[in-house]
Amino acid sequence: YDFHRGQAYYVWGVLTSAQDPSASRQHFAEAETHLREALRKNNNFRPARSYLVAVLSELGRKDEAKEEMNISLEKGEPLLKILKSGNQQLGKIPYKDQEIRNRLTNAWREAVR
Repeated sequence: YDFHRGQAYYVWGVLTSAQDPSASRQHFAEAETHLREALRKNNNFRPARSYLVAVLSELGRKDEAKEEMNISLEKGEPLLKILKSGNQQLGKIPYKDQEIRNRLTNAWREAVR
């Protein structure tokens, strides 16, 4: 439940970022709260950590995003191995909206560097 709320707030933040940056930032902050709670319950829940990386990136906390990405790399996250290899095919990202897809992949790629 916490993961899904965090994911929803992340998407809401992306979708409102152009019209209302202040509200968007609040949505990202709310997403962080829920994703961290999901990870508190299960520290190995990869999707929650992946979205947390994107949220921290959106909040301008690039170093923290990289730290979370390093945790995922240490745990052997398959998606991250693809990112590190430079492969452009990331597989299934569950959004038709290209803006959401782009923001997620850009945040993940930036955090792997």
